[in-house]
Amino acid sequence: MSLLRKVGSFFQKLGFEKGDERSILIGAYSSRITALYITVFLFVWTIVGLVSTGRLGVQSVAFFSSQAVYWFSCGYYQKKFGG
Repeated sequence: MSLLRKVGSFFQKLGFEKGDERSILIGAYSSRITALYITVFLFVWTIVGLVSTGRLGVQSVAFFSSQAVYWFSCGYYQKKFGG
């Protein structure tokens, strides 16, 4: 038995099941709202850090790397699914 099947059976014992269409859609909307909040928060934090210290700090690395991952994955899945 593979590790993934063991993990899957463990979560099934805890009461987790595969989601139906509605629960998957709710999760997708929630993740979009979370991603938007994190983007705005990191952008504001980057601007505040730039104004207060005059240079880009760790928060800007987090902001720019999260944007790079987002746009790369967005382009990848648009090509993959033809959208």
